[in-house]
Amino acid sequence: MPKNIIVFHGGGGSEHEISNISSQFLLKRLGPIENINIHTVLIKAPGVWEWGMHGECFLTCDGKLKASNTEIRADYAIPWIHGTPGETGEIQCLLEMMKVPYLGSSFEQSSLCFNKVSTKLYLNSRGIKNSNFTYLGSIEEFHKAEEFFHKSSGIIFVKASHQGSSVGCYKVESESQLKSSIEKAFELSSYVLCEEFINGRELEVAVYEYEGELHVTAPAEIHCPTGFYDYDQKYNSSSQTKTSTVAEGLSKKCIDEISQMAKQTFELFKLKDHVRVDFFVTDNETVYLGEPNTYPGLTEISLFPQMIESSGVGFTRWLTDRIETSIGRLE
Repeated sequence: MPKNIIVFHGGGGSEHEISNISSQFLLKRLGPIENINIHTVLIKAPGVWEWGMHGECFLTCDGKLKASNTEIRADYAIPWIHGTPGETGEIQCLLEMMKVPYLGSSFEQSSLCFNKVSTKLYLNSRGIKNSNFTYLGSIEEFHKAEEFFHKSSGIIFVKASHQGSSVGCYKVESESQLKSSIEKAFELSSYVLCEEFINGRELEVAVYEYEGELHVTAPAEIHCPTGFYDYDQKYNSSSQTKTSTVAEGLSKKCIDEISQMAKQTFELFKLKDHVRVDFFVTDNETVYLGEPNTYPGLTEISLFPQMIESSGVGFTRWLTDRIETSIGRLE
């Protein structure tokens, strides 16, 4: 009997539209898989779910997707939602309560990785090299940011700790910009990260489970002419940013170090199925880990699906493997 696959998208947060775009990519890659029925649920806002022509819906305690006129068993879920409530862990918590298996890491791991402060603290606890930073719990701690800026090379990034896709991220190049940037970041998060600027190449790898093994792709590269890979450069159709699926000119030592750090990160956070890990590499090939991303973008210019494809595993084949690993063979 065909299995019911529920694709959640939207989210109602700051990354709602990008989540919708990523869902279209997923639906195309799920299309060729046999013996599944695909259902889409749009999360418009907290507590407002829409199941296509069936209208408003909800999950029952026994794992069924129910609307006013129909219901189905939810055999497997793909909550590929950027930001709230996907990367932040809320929907995974709900799915686990309803005993619905899903693609991606647990609610605890997703929440840890999405929080920029907790991510940095975890990385430091295991000696995984990343940029210097400080963090603020309130604007009353502004002096910490001032001290950090004075010790920096003249450029830092101020980031809302609990946001993604560079939302609430500000490049600060003068002390006069500092307080207003922090105040804006606090409007989006209860913690604010101040992070040193790393002058280096921006690289990414995909780490994914497939056929019982953990794989790390070759590093890909982002070429951003503005020097700041912000929301518009990531997703705007007029973006001048270019990407290379395989970064050129890296030594084997550097590639091996990136691969090892990415694998360490996957294991440190006890992740499941997949993650994109971002890096900075300086001219002398010093490697700094940026951050892990549990639900990376799946747009036309997103590197995550391209990296999996270039590693020799089709994205559809990978999705099939993940579904079958959770709920058995699709026969």
